[in-house]
Amino acid sequence: MPKNPRRLLCGIGLVCALALGATACGGSDDDGSAQKKVGATDIEAALKKGGTVTVWAWEPTLKQAAADFEKKY
Repeated sequence: MPKNPRRLLCGIGLVCALALGATACGGSDDDGSAQKKVGATDIEAALKKGGTVTVWAWEPTLKQAAADFEKKY
């Protein structure tokens, strides 16, 4: 058993925090060339096509927010 377990735990916590920070610095393998340019005609076509949006919440104001969204759009 180590003489100072608090110091050991602090050291482990520091190593974990540094490792987490280092993983956030990583990039992706995607160079972005696969992204399609979207113009105003594409947006208009998508709006005409329509679709569905699924939303859930545990609070009661969502019904009013959904009604306001549907009224506006």
